[in-house]
Amino acid sequence: MVFLKTSMGEVNNSKNKNQNKKIVGIIMTYNCAPLVANTVRRIPKNFLDKLIIVDDGSKDNITSVARDLKIPLFKHKHS
Repeated sequence: MVFLKTSMGEVNNSKNKNQNKKIVGIIMTYNCAPLVANTVRRIPKNFLDKLIIVDDGSKDNITSVARDLKIPLFKHKHS
């Protein structure tokens, strides 16, 4: 059982409780594609219900990294 402490209180990520609640992780990135894959691999399995990457106008290969990881990517044209 995993607990995430937030400003709104504790969120229980157990599949037995809070079944209608979702935990979404957002990775904000700017020219740090090499770190994203390592970061994603370090997130415990079943901790998040959804993961999203938001790119703030990077010039690196974050698009291919997100595609390889099968994570939705939202790109800003510039920061």
